[in-house]
Amino acid sequence: MFQNLTLSVVRSGGRNRTGRVTCYHRGGGTRLRYRVVDFSRVFRLPAIIRGFEKDPRRKTVVALVCYANGALSFILCSKNMGIGALTVSGPHAPIFEGNHLPLFFIPQGSSVFNGPFFVNSGSFARAPGSYAKLLSKRRKFSVIRLPSREHRLVASLLSASYGVCLGGYVSPYGFCKAGTWRNLGRRPRSRGVATNPVDHPHGGRTQRGNPARSSTFGSRKFFRTSSGRNLPWVVRSRRVVGRV
Repeated sequence: MFQNLTLSVVRSGGRNRTGRVTCYHRGGGTRLRYRVVDFSRVFRLPAIIRGFEKDPRRKTVVALVCYANGALSFILCSKNMGIGALTVSGPHAPIFEGNHLPLFFIPQGSSVFNGPFFVNSGSFARAPGSYAKLLSKRRKFSVIRLPSREHRLVASLLSASYGVCLGGYVSPYGFCKAGTWRNLGRRPRSRGVATNPVDHPHGGRTQRGNPARSSTFGSRKFFRTSSGRNLPWVVRSRRVVGRV
């Protein structure tokens, strides 16, 4: 483990800034360190993959790469790349799995991942095994299909990784014991009907804990959000009935 590539994570234990518990059944757990992942691939140098690590704060697997100048960093690796593989970033990078290059130089119909929507913004298709499809290319903008089946306009000069994001490891055993949950920072839960009336709407065994005859737990607000609708960069919304 390289300490200069990781950061310590401070957990709140389900408490807000005043120390009051606002999210129940949280606390404890194993100490975790956050891997600083280079999503934008700022180094325009060839790099060799030295190994893979499971980030406890992320579902996907990150790859530790060593650049030609000796710098080390974590990146999101492609699905078909292994230890010792060469990866390049920049507009002159060849069309190969895991290389990071602008959308303008990627062939139409290819699968891409880890690309920004705008300059200095978040990236798309970073989940394990996810990818976006490059549908068409223009001089200034390109049309991509996100994993949510939404079609978007992205600047052709923005870079993305070629291929499919590497999938994460899924344990076949699941949560076999209570200690597994405690290591993840989850505390034991109590049934609502087993608590006092002041602690839970189901408490006190009034009407057998029927929530319809007790007060609500917090505020109830049901409203529709208009975010993501009628935006100029959304070519086809994911809310369209019938997927193609």
